[in-house]
Amino acid sequence: MANQLELYEIVRQINKDDMNEKVRVREDVDKYLVYHGQLRDKIKNVIASEFQDPDTISELMNRVVPINITKKITDKLAKVYNNGAMRQPVTPDDNDQELIDKYSESTSINMYMDYCNKMTKLTKHSLLEPYLDSEGIPRLRVLPSHSFSLWSNDPINPEKETAVIKYIDVTSPDKKEQVFAYWDDESHWIIDGQGNINKAAMEQLVNPEGINPYGAIPFVHVTQQHDLLYPIRSSDIMSVQIAVCLLLSDTALAQKYLSWATLVITGSDGEEKVKVGPAATLSLPRTADGEAPDAKYLQPELNSDEVLNIVEKLVEYVLTTNNLSAGTVIGKLRTSTAASGVSKMFDNLESTEEINEQRKIYSDAERDLWGLVAHYMLPVWVDSGKINTEYAGAFSNDFKLSIRYPDIKPMLTKKERIESAKMELDAGVTSLYRAIKDINPDMEDSEVEDLINEIQKEKLASVDFFQRNMNGAEESEG
Repeated sequence: MANQLELYEIVRQINKDDMNEKVRVREDVDKYLVYHGQLRDKIKNVIASEFQDPDTISELMNRVVPINITKKITDKLAKVYNNGAMRQPVTPDDNDQELIDKYSESTSINMYMDYCNKMTKLTKHSLLEPYLDSEGIPRLRVLPSHSFSLWSNDPINPEKETAVIKYIDVTSPDKKEQVFAYWDDESHWIIDGQGNINKAAMEQLVNPEGINPYGAIPFVHVTQQHDLLYPIRSSDIMSVQIAVCLLLSDTALAQKYLSWATLVITGSDGEEKVKVGPAATLSLPRTADGEAPDAKYLQPELNSDEVLNIVEKLVEYVLTTNNLSAGTVIGKLRTSTAASGVSKMFDNLESTEEINEQRKIYSDAERDLWGLVAHYMLPVWVDSGKINTEYAGAFSNDFKLSIRYPDIKPMLTKKERIESAKMELDAGVTSLYRAIKDINPDMEDSEVEDLINEIQKEKLASVDFFQRNMNGAEESEG
């Protein structure tokens, strides 16, 4: 059980300025904010670090092209739960299956596991936290990387966390005002940013002794790298994200000034202001020697195609290094405006990453999650009376989860779906019902049955029509 001195040491390590932990949190906050749309502020900070003149910064900010490739790439890579998942007990048990279905619905587990997939792709790891809401209903939340720290004092398995420190409120610069929740298998403490136990908060929780009632850390660590406590961070997507936005923004600003031709007047005296525009008339006096003055426009040159080529290459490289097929991105920018072109580059991307590698991570995580809830947390919730009575229950002692992911089918046009279904029908490897369902996946079962009945009635009517006409033709010939 963690004592006060151990808590001091843990928090001291987290807060040391020269520690990797602070850098990790800062970088992961940036990734999280950019993923959720706070890209403009990130680009503004980068521009402000490169330029001193406020007018230049303001001009550039007015021309920022905030194309969010971070979110697009992350979403394309996070595909494990695109078609949900099917869950059942390893050993068939009606009660266990009923509880699986009930808690899957209350936690919206497919939705949150899909978000977990995205957050883990973004920063390589995240936490799952099952909990009871204010009405005692089981819920699930995903903790992004910047909202927790891990700790291990296991010399044999240092890659396995022995404690989790959840960030509750770290907005105050005063460490005494910060709030963290510490959990290990035996302890649960509310502490401040110096590691001091918040005794008032523990009294409010009716847990002054700091006992973990579950006997297990109530989180599941989902990580892409199991040989280290923290996965090795990467910054390739964010680096290209910033470079693309800066290149497009620089081009937009240059376009603003260079799209206007410069009027050059020769052979005319005077310092009069010359007005130009669609309705302006230019009248220039002759010189003292009687020579006629000359006026002409100099057209500027801006090689925007070269900039777009660079952007396209940068995106192509970062896609390839992140297991996304880059073949469909070539030429998109040169056939579109910069903003829409970058967006179109991602429309038809397919991941070349082995889906089974990802599924193994999340199937293991879900088995740990369901085991944690079934054998550690749910019994405490029920015994304490904190769980809503509609959700009270008990899994069998030997309950383990079996999870299966449906096959991911490629995105096809309706014409392609019809051709594929017809081929299977002709080969006799599918039924009319399944063929219609494949062609029209949004159709309800009753609608499919109605359509089949309608098709069969039309076929019978067609046969009857031809038979009557054929018989009539034979009688007229006789």
